[in-house]
Amino acid sequence: MTCAQGTIYLAEYPYTDRAGSKVRPVLAVSSNRYNEGDDAVVLPISSAPDPDDPFAIYIPSDAPWFQQTGLKRASSIKWTKPMTVTSAVLGRRLGTVPPQCMDELRRKLADLFS
Repeated sequence: MTCAQGTIYLAEYPYTDRAGSKVRPVLAVSSNRYNEGDDAVVLPISSAPDPDDPFAIYIPSDAPWFQQTGLKRASSIKWTKPMTVTSAVLGRRLGTVPPQCMDELRRKLADLFS
């Protein structure tokens, strides 16, 4: 399966401590050119968001674009936890984030690795 940058999928995502994993939404952030291979870089999405968390991008359920995400409730993108996964673990496509959200993520990821 080829995934697309800015798209939200369901995926089996491990806990940071490697004590287990769970199916959760993830956002594909790697470029579409990279995604043509077997892997993709994704960010986990939490359904227990803290709007004031400086290490997450808050997705409010009342945003005009919220419905296009396919998420069920307000959430947050954990931009400090990128992970490379094989595209085979990506399940159902939920939706997409708007370009302004991807722009903010690009700025934050650039800062993370600078």
